[in-house]
Amino acid sequence: MGLLYILEAPQLERRADWLTEIPDLGSMTESEPQYRRGAGVKSTQPKTSQTSELEDLGSMNLQDNPFIWVALIAAILTVGGLVWLS
Repeated sequence: MGLLYILEAPQLERRADWLTEIPDLGSMTESEPQYRRGAGVKSTQPKTSQTSELEDLGSMNLQDNPFIWVALIAAILTVGGLVWLS
């Protein structure tokens, strides 16, 4: 009965400023090749990468982050509590 009531309901009028018109993209021309992105032909030239060089380990912070230990202990306590309560 509820579905029939919905199907027989009168069509409501909508104001034009409530609607968003979607343009028809089928009539657009294709862009110039230099502006295209996406599924193009991949270049056969290998990219030169600066990350392949060795980095100076003296300038890096190699100390442990104490948050990792706090998070690990909290996770162990949570899992242990869940196992103990089950």
